[in-house]
Amino acid sequence: NRAHVLRVMVVISMVYVLRPKFAFCINSKYPFLCWVFQMRQADRNVVTALTHRPWSFSHWGDGKPRFDSFWKHYLTLALDVVMDWSMHNFLWHFCGVSAFLVQKNFVSQEYVRQWSAKGIQVVAWTVNTIAEKMYYENVLQASYITDSLIEDCDPHY
Repeated sequence: NRAHVLRVMVVISMVYVLRPKFAFCINSKYPFLCWVFQMRQADRNVVTALTHRPWSFSHWGDGKPRFDSFWKHYLTLALDVVMDWSMHNFLWHFCGVSAFLVQKNFVSQEYVRQWSAKGIQVVAWTVNTIAEKMYYENVLQASYITDSLIEDCDPHY
């Protein structure tokens, strides 16, 4: 509810004031919940981001469909198309984000270039192997989120 959102924003703002060198980012997979927008309005110093995995309404992270029902599957496919278009065309600007967190399988040099042209940092998740980390650092020159800093680990969707 709205009161809960406001309390969370006050606490986050207080933490930022008390620990200005503490690095954190407010992000949301569902921008229609308004967390990112409201946090950005409350304190422009807080870094905000949108999180996106294409086809997340209609498919699980491993690519399997979420629904067996024909109409539910195609309804969520339509929602995926609308969400993807919205995220890439206006929600990033409306929410005032500094970064766009996206599932690693959908990041390319062109994708990073397009977001960079908008002044937005691309952050891929979850990059867990040494080869992936080297690719993101050296080829894409993009940031990433990982589950392990020193070794390879199993993929998480």
